[in-house]
Amino acid sequence: MKATLTDTKITLSPASVKAGSVTVAATNTGSMEHELFFIKTDAAEGSLKVETATGEVDEAAVGTSPGEIAKIAAGATKSGTFDLTAGKYVLICNIAGHYALGMHAALVVT
Repeated sequence: MKATLTDTKITLSPASVKAGSVTVAATNTGSMEHELFFIKTDAAEGSLKVETATGEVDEAAVGTSPGEIAKIAAGATKSGTFDLTAGKYVLICNIAGHYALGMHAALVVT
């Protein structure tokens, strides 16, 4: 699976995968560092609560997470392999302010 991160959005290809071990290549085409944080949740991708004090989503409060790909430098690609169970996921960049700019995408695991 591929994830492309710009400074204002995340695009997944494909947006649906089979359950099990999934390798994700995350390419940051933006101008600043990003991350790709996985959250298993039934919540809509743009509806996660952002903490006013931090500008970040409270990761522990929104669902369970199989992990993240952290510190993806501008122009770089990093990969990670995750054990995904069937369900709905939201993938976000949770660097302060980035989620609110639109850096989120829905993933369906069947």
